[in-house]
Amino acid sequence: MLEQKTESFLEKCKLLKEKGKIKVYEKGEIIITEGTEGYYLYLVLCGTVDVVLYSPGGRRIILNTLKEGDFFGEMSVLEGLPRSANVEARTDCEILEISRENFFETVRTHPECALAILTELCSRLRAANEKIRILSIPSAEERIKSYIELLWSKNKEEKD
Repeated sequence: MLEQKTESFLEKCKLLKEKGKIKVYEKGEIIITEGTEGYYLYLVLCGTVDVVLYSPGGRRIILNTLKEGDFFGEMSVLEGLPRSANVEARTDCEILEISRENFFETVRTHPECALAILTELCSRLRAANEKIRILSIPSAEERIKSYIELLWSKNKEEKD
């Protein structure tokens, strides 16, 4: 299923490749920093990145791990607000950097690209809702059980 989603998004948004600039990041390198202005949308061409927040005590919290075909930075680009999280290269990676202007031009003239992004955003919101549901379970044992089931289900979907 992941391969279908990746191919579908890349195919529908292949025009973005023509509008962006490829940048190479080494493992551990920071790609975007929480709180900074966001002028670019990013598309992972190869490698993996972690979307990360840090607790007030400095604990690293991985919100998501993104792979080839995934995008990030869309919230700041769409809302015009500062970045809501950090993104760090988990592996060496190639990232396509697309300016806000080029992104808006592409989605205005190619609505299939906007639809692909909206579909992915809905999927991410659905996943966040499930995590919130699990966090609201009163029993720690049941929370852990539900979270393990969620991870198992996600892993199974990615292999199918």
